[in-house]
Amino acid sequence: MDIYTCGYESNGTKNVAKVWKKGAAISLTDETNNANAYNCTKYIAKYWKNGNAVSLSDGTNNTKANTVFVSDIDVYIIGLDNIGAKFVAKY
Repeated sequence: MDIYTCGYESNGTKNVAKVWKKGAAISLTDETNNANAYNCTKYIAKYWKNGNAVSLSDGTNNTKANTVFVSDIDVYIIGLDNIGAKFVAKY
């Protein structure tokens, strides 16, 4: 079973979105901009498929992805949507 972890790592001047597969880091961005998943004013939960970012929301609310689980060919992402003063769990 392959284990993946995602997050970011600083290159000294920018935060670089990365995924670690079995401990080996793979950059998801080109390191020219901070990879904080911002839409100017909102956090947007994302995942990367074949090197391309896929947004999990339209950017209306702050969103966060906490866990990714793969079962056969199905991918499940668990996180939250910040709606007003409430945090709503989503998958």
